[in-house]
Amino acid sequence: MKKYNFLITPVNGRNTGTEIYHSLKLTSLHKKIAVTDIREFSYGNHLNEKFYLQPFASLSEKYMETVKKIIRKEGIDVLIPGSDPELKIISRERKTLEMMGVRILINSAEVIDTCLDKNKTVEFLRKYNFTFPLTVAFNPKKSSDKEVVKHILNEMKYPFIIKPNTEHGGSSNTSLVQDISDWNVFYKNAKGNTSSFIAQEYIDAPEGEFTLGIMSDTNAKIISSFALRRDLTDPTSVKMRVPNRYKNRIKSDYLIVSTGISQGVSGDFKAIRKFGENVAEALNSIGPLNIQGRYLNGKFYIFEINPRFSATTFIRSSLGHNDVDLIFNSIVKGINLGQQKYKFCSVVRGKDLIYKKI
Repeated sequence: MKKYNFLITPVNGRNTGTEIYHSLKLTSLHKKIAVTDIREFSYGNHLNEKFYLQPFASLSEKYMETVKKIIRKEGIDVLIPGSDPELKIISRERKTLEMMGVRILINSAEVIDTCLDKNKTVEFLRKYNFTFPLTVAFNPKKSSDKEVVKHILNEMKYPFIIKPNTEHGGSSNTSLVQDISDWNVFYKNAKGNTSSFIAQEYIDAPEGEFTLGIMSDTNAKIISSFALRRDLTDPTSVKMRVPNRYKNRIKSDYLIVSTGISQGVSGDFKAIRKFGENVAEALNSIGPLNIQGRYLNGKFYIFEINPRFSATTFIRSSLGHNDVDLIFNSIVKGINLGQQKYKFCSVVRGKDLIYKKI
């Protein structure tokens, strides 16, 4: 069996790249694995692999120079981005990298562009009549406080979520707004920010919040799907938990915003997986796709689609659904391995410790 040289960029112990690395290690595909990070004192540098320092991906020219040097030096066959900034630039430079003989385990540029922009994601969901929370896009710097508040409150009721339009993962820079005082705190902090935001209707989660992994082949045919119902009781999985003041409309005692650290119960959840597969097919997805949403009153509300491998990638591979293996076989070998039989069980995250001699 032929083995390949892989580059995962970056691997820092807390990111998707780390999940990809451990999933890849469960396979027999690799001859060599090279990893990167922006810091020398890094999880990636404590693995028994080839390690390279990389510039921030925002320094695009320097970053690409580093990636190309690693590819040449290590004879890299397969490249996998491990976070959104790297995904963006690698997608943009795809043709150049492929001309170097490298296969890249990512989705199409069109899917990446749509899904890394939450407003574009909403436009897609609306076009194909998929359910999603009521969403309003705005930019604090371009409008006055009163104009923005009036616009949002004309469209939706309290409570609602505010998050950056183009940041994904971990509910970073997310605010939960229950009244005008919450809004004022957000607006004071965001007023000088040039970024755009979205305000999104709060969807209750008594029936569950789910993360779905939908793997598609290069012909946009579904390979396999995975569903995990997230636990929202452990502090590891919860970014915000505040008493619910709107029990006339929302049943739960608390309003909860989850983190990017998923744990919970894997299961068949066939109807929800099928819904996710329909979304992937409408997107014309040709690689990894991760969907976040909540199930309420018989409907699945999508609030985020990540066009990449997930922060639950290693959970999935540990349960028999190895996303990295599935996408590798599709892109590199042209093989659709079909729906995987994964274990249905409860999954809790712990801590691991690694060290190396100095």
